[in-house]
Amino acid sequence: MSRSPQSPLPLFPLAVASLPIVGRSETFPVGRILCVGRNYAAHAQEMGASGSEPPFFFMKSTNSLWDIEGAQGRWPYPTGTHDCHHELEIVLAMGPGGNSGDAEVWGLALGLDMTRRDRQAEMKSAGKPWEVGKAFPAAAPTTPITALADLGIAPDPSAVRSALEATELRLMVGSELRQSGSPRQMLCPIPELLCAIRAEFGLQAGDLIFTGTPSGVGPVHPGDGLRGELLTPDGRALIPALRLEVLAAAI
Repeated sequence: MSRSPQSPLPLFPLAVASLPIVGRSETFPVGRILCVGRNYAAHAQEMGASGSEPPFFFMKSTNSLWDIEGAQGRWPYPTGTHDCHHELEIVLAMGPGGNSGDAEVWGLALGLDMTRRDRQAEMKSAGKPWEVGKAFPAAAPTTPITALADLGIAPDPSAVRSALEATELRLMVGSELRQSGSPRQMLCPIPELLCAIRAEFGLQAGDLIFTGTPSGVGPVHPGDGLRGELLTPDGRALIPALRLEVLAAAI
């Protein structure tokens, strides 16, 4: 039997993960979720490190992506853990890179690197990879993407760094301020971070880059309400706030 000259078709359809874009009808397709660990010295220290080591990288699958807007701000407490922690982060959304062909920063969002801390610690103590602590379903709740063009920020990494270093990242759990920090405190600022990821993994349009979390990470419980903000010096939100209600664990 001769082979058809037509392009082969996939065996079954596979949905593309995506996030809404603020003020636009299109969605942002997500291919990879790349995360940087210990990019704020104070957080590295609260996790038992010195705070002087270089940041490192890990990934979450698109199965971990959780569209906060699509879920109407409701997030299910994960199964398989009794100690799930919040880690608020600025997220860079990478888009096509114009004439260079390389990906460049297209937009910004806020995300939570939710961590099953007990499972992570268990794997660490055994010297095993700790994806079960980081890459479980819905482990990356993320707000809609705000385009840099709509913020008046150029896609140049230095321009993104300059715009972000004037802001403050804050997370409230109920009425308690849990996390507060500035991107000025990043051990690996945006330009260097993008260069390091490019060297290790390449950069692709559709990448989401979680840029690290300030100190103050801690547990969440069913019934908690979380509010994350990226604030300008005059107290204005640079991008829409992250609002999340933690639901009871699925049975």
